[in-house]
Amino acid sequence: MAWITVKEPFATPPRLTAIGPGDPAFPEIEGTRNQRWAEVDRDGTEPLPDDLATLRLESCALVGVAFSHLAGAEIEGHWSSWAACDLSGARVESLRECTIADTKLTGTDLSEADLSDVVFERCVLQLTSLRMARLRRVQFSDCTLVEVDAYQCHMEDVSFDGSEITDLNVDRVTAERVDLRGVRSLGLQAVGRLDGCLVDEAQLAALAHDLAFAVGLDLERPHDAER
Repeated sequence: MAWITVKEPFATPPRLTAIGPGDPAFPEIEGTRNQRWAEVDRDGTEPLPDDLATLRLESCALVGVAFSHLAGAEIEGHWSSWAACDLSGARVESLRECTIADTKLTGTDLSEADLSDVVFERCVLQLTSLRMARLRRVQFSDCTLVEVDAYQCHMEDVSFDGSEITDLNVDRVTAERVDLRGVRSLGLQAVGRLDGCLVDEAQLAALAHDLAFAVGLDLERPHDAER
């Protein structure tokens, strides 16, 4: 840990090409099982097939689509926007140049996934797995992260502006330019080394217990807590 003079932006922002519901691009969904292909309405009125082994979403804008029933299917997204979708319980293999807004990611499996140039806006990540995932130029804006498992995750140019973080497992995380200054609340678990992460001085008081336990300090329990 050291005092540093920050050159803004500390974390390089995602590099995105704009895409939205009015874009003429249409999603193509490839299923490796039986070589099945399917088309899905961008407004979510037509449900996704439930027998796909792989979903590749390329250059599309999805609104209100649920992926939670695709147990076992591996989802890949490139140059796409996802709004008000439900990725709960889904398995995500990779995301590149994607904007994901107002979407649920409860129990979503992103372990060992590659995420590059991705923006999460107002999303809820609860019991989400980022174990051994690789994040590069990823932004969490006004998101809620609860009990997210980032064990051995590599984060490079990641920011959390306006987000609330509760019980984030950072065991063996490796970080380069991870900006935590903008979080509204910050709770960490399994804290070891946090090289490459940036906080401001005002956040240190909230982190005092996590940092004390990380270096092996015993703390006397407050007397009123023993009653």
